[in-house]
Amino acid sequence: LAWSPDGQILASSSGNKTIVLWGIADDEIDTLETEELVASVAWSPDGLRLASASFEEIRIWEPKLGLVMHKFKRGGGFTDIAWSPYK
Repeated sequence: LAWSPDGQILASSSGNKTIVLWGIADDEIDTLETEELVASVAWSPDGLRLASASFEEIRIWEPKLGLVMHKFKRGGGFTDIAWSPYK
């Protein structure tokens, strides 16, 4: 689970290969479909991007459009993800 920096959207990962975005006023806003189980999610400090970590890759999302902007594949798996607060 990860709250957006403005506290308006909660991103949750689940065991069904999705990331669900929940608005505090609108309930479910959107569902981002993935190819793998997502272990962790984290918002960028400016709230414009969402990172997700799975066993095979890290994805950087543009959540308003539901698009994957970048994919980083590595072996060994990822269990957690975080953004640096520095630019």
